[in-house]
Amino acid sequence: MVKAYPEVVRNLLYAHDPDTRETLEEDLRASHKDASDQQIEELLKNSMRLY
Repeated sequence: MVKAYPEVVRNLLYAHDPDTRETLEEDLRASHKDASDQQIEELLKNSMRLY
């Protein structure tokens, strides 16, 4: 199941997870299996700005 970015961010906003960045990265890697490491990092940066 691919989650939309707002859903991922919303889940993280309500999470009490000290490893937020790692959790977000895992979600992004799961939903973008063909993305390169560079693409994942860019997605991660953009997602963290929303967080």
